[in-house]
This record gives sequence, structure tokens and C-alpha cells, in this order.
Amino acid sequence: MALQGQAIHMENNAERRPLHAKIIIIIIIIIIIIIIIIIIIIIIIIIIIIIIIIILIIIIIRSHFRSSHLPSDLLAYMMKRHRAEPEWTPSHLVILDFEASCCEDDNKDYPMEIIEFPSILIDATTYETVAEIQLFVRPVERPQINAFCTKLTGITQSQLDGQPAFPEALERYLAFLKKHKVERPLFVTCGDWDLKKMLPKQCAMVGMEVPEIFLWWANIKVIFEQHPAGGKRGELPYMLERLGLKFEGRLHSGIDDCHNLARIALTLARDYGCLWATSGPRF
Repeated sequence: MALQGQAIHMENNAERRPLHAKIIIIIIIIIIIIIIIIIIIIIIIIIIIIIIIIILIIIIIRSHFRSSHLPSDLLAYMMKRHRAEPEWTPSHLVILDFEASCCEDDNKDYPMEIIEFPSILIDATTYETVAEIQLFVRPVERPQINAFCTKLTGITQSQLDGQPAFPEALERYLAFLKKHKVERPLFVTCGDWDLKKMLPKQCAMVGMEVPEIFLWWANIKVIFEQHPAGGKRGELPYMLERLGLKFEGRLHSGIDDCHNLARIALTLARDYGCLWATSGPRF
């Protein structure tokens, strides 16, 4: 009987061993599955973090392109207005390029006067051309332009004779902007000369204050310098070439320069998503 009992006990132990092995295997499988799930969750978290970092880098880069030439106090002011008054963004891009009377020897005392006052209006939302204007302005200090000026600009004396002097020309220009409901213009120029030097000089000559509307503008050279195709500041032909465009018309014809400047401005505006003021009293 003792031998028979021992045999039964050994048989029961033999049956339990496979059961214990199965339980251990199941536990191991469950642990492996849990580890795999944890690894997958960690990978997903890492991917999300990488995506967030990439988005932040893109935002920082775009913010740098758009604001690197804005002083911090002006940028804060503009951002504050943007939150409270979305209308601070320009309604129109106003392409502007003066031509002025000049002399060959680059005499600093020569009384330069605006003789061509052209512009192209572009809707700042649709980037569609709205209208254009070309005003010829009769010089007063030296009513007769010289041969060098005509050769440079293509403007002849006959085109200036009988034209309004600057105060009336400016009045017509402002009426043109009002007619086309240009409420928040961003003037776009090729350099700072037009609105930083020439217009204040011209207004001083006739005893006028510079209209407030002209106090801020976008120097396309500054914006172009930050573009991947840029690299350095250059004149119209250089910028056009770098952007894969060809110069059209006559260089130093105010209206032709405006058309070419408009093509550059539209290319940069589409690439950046907007243009921004680079120049003004606080710059």
C-alpha cells in the first residue's frame, strides 16, 4: 500500500509540472506584451516631441524673417494692435519709385526735385494689381532738366512742361489713393532714398510737412537680403536675376521700375506670406 501511495503522489507531481510551465510561459508572454506596449508608447511620445520641436523651429524661423528688422518696442506695439485691431495689417502694397532731376557730376548742392511720381497698387490680400498711376512733376528750382537727366530717366522737357508742380502733384496722388480706398498702405521701395531722403527734401523745398502716410515703408532690398535667393543687397536687375526673372522696360523709368519692383515684391510676399515695414522714424 505504501508503494502504491508513493506512485500516485509521483504521478500527481508529474501532472502539475506541465501546468506550472504553462503558467510561467503565459506570464512571460504577458510581460513581453507589456514591454512592447511600453516601447511603442515611448516611441509615439518621442515622435510627438520631435514634431512639436520641428513646428516650433519653423515658427521661430518665420518670426525671424518677419520681424528681425523691427525694433522690439515697435514689434510689441504691432503685436498688441494685431490682437486688439487686426486692421493694422496693410490693405495695399503701394509700389513707389521716384525719378528726380539730376546732374552728371553728382553735385551735392544740385537742387534735385521729383519729376516722376509713379505707383502701382496691389491688394495685400489677393496680390492682384488694383491700379497704377504715373504723374510727371514740373521742377521749380531749375525748370529746365539737362541732357544727362533725360538720358538717364528717359524723361524729356516736353513731358514736364505744363505739368503740375509738386504740391498739386502730391494732392493728385493722395486723391488717387483715396479713390481706390487705400486705407492702410505699405509703401514698397527699392532702397530708402525715395521716402527717407527725396520726399522729405522735396517737402522742405515747398514748405510742407511729409504726410504721415509716408512715414513707414518696406525697403525691398532689406527683405530680399534674407531670402534664400538673396545673400546681399542689390539693385533691381540683380534681384530679378536671382529670382529667375528678367528686367522689363527701361531702367530708371519710374513706372517701369515700379513694374519690376512689383514683380520682386509679389515673389517675396508669396514666399514669406507677407511683406513688412523695414524703415521709418524708429529704424
